[in-house]
Amino acid sequence: MLVVAHGAEGRNIMPERFTETLRTASESNWSQAVGHRVVKELSAGTVPDAVMARYLIQDHRFLDSFLTLLGAALATTDNFEAKLRLSSA
Repeated sequence: MLVVAHGAEGRNIMPERFTETLRTASESNWSQAVGHRVVKELSAGTVPDAVMARYLIQDHRFLDSFLTLLGAALATTDNFEAKLRLSSA
């Protein structure tokens, strides 16, 4: 939830949008992510099929492992509040 600070007159006193503040704070990581070869090739539609297949397989394996871990954590916790927290993650 974004909370906007307002002055006594009710006008926005933040110098820039919250998203701009976050982007400025992480500019190096942001630029590396959006400038990555895969992002550029995806945007241009030039990712070779074999490369795309490897990325999709890698992503599937990661998600499968993560969901298995999350499911195991949910199944083995003995605290109901923790189960609720994990189930809404």
